[in-house]
Amino acid sequence: MKEKKFEEMTELKRLIKKKNYSYRVMAKEMNISLDAFNNKINGYTAINLREAEKLIEILGISGKDVNRYFFGKCCETQQKGAEMHVF
Repeated sequence: MKEKKFEEMTELKRLIKKKNYSYRVMAKEMNISLDAFNNKINGYTAINLREAEKLIEILGISGKDVNRYFFGKCCETQQKGAEMHVF
């Protein structure tokens, strides 16, 4: 069995479901295989910056919500109202 090296992207999974996207569609939009997308969203491999930017674009994630979807628990103590700017 594979070992998870990263936190599972639970909030991102919820957003994908809420926006009615399938993992297959997400993988195609990101130009990666379905297996690669599954590994990333489930915490087996890292999502790189370009992939995160593409997900932000596809899902319409605002700057103020980036931490919620990509950094989860590690940023819960960050000051409210702080935004991450993605270019």
